[in-house]
Amino acid sequence: MLYLVVHHHQDRSQPWINKWIDDDRVKTITTTREIGRHCEKAAQSGERIRFHRCGYGTSGPLICAEARVASVEAVDKTMYLVHFDEHIVLQVASQAIPQGTSWYRL
Repeated sequence: MLYLVVHHHQDRSQPWINKWIDDDRVKTITTTREIGRHCEKAAQSGERIRFHRCGYGTSGPLICAEARVASVEAVDKTMYLVHFDEHIVLQVASQAIPQGTSWYRL
């Protein structure tokens, strides 16, 4: 399963512009071409993705939700916009500690 690493929407240090529905559900992300292509493959195969939300404040890191990739758009040669729907809130501890990466597979 594909895991996307995202920062809590209240964290002022945001490497990418993301839109959240609430504390657990991500509506859209801007991302790299590499991750955009992973999301395209997930959309084509029907694979759901999970969001690894980094710790922020008193909230530790966790897998906050999983969702279906609704659409993927190339913004330019290096940036993609990915939309998600059919969210399921999970709020479970992460089995991985991503360091220096924006995605991983488990």
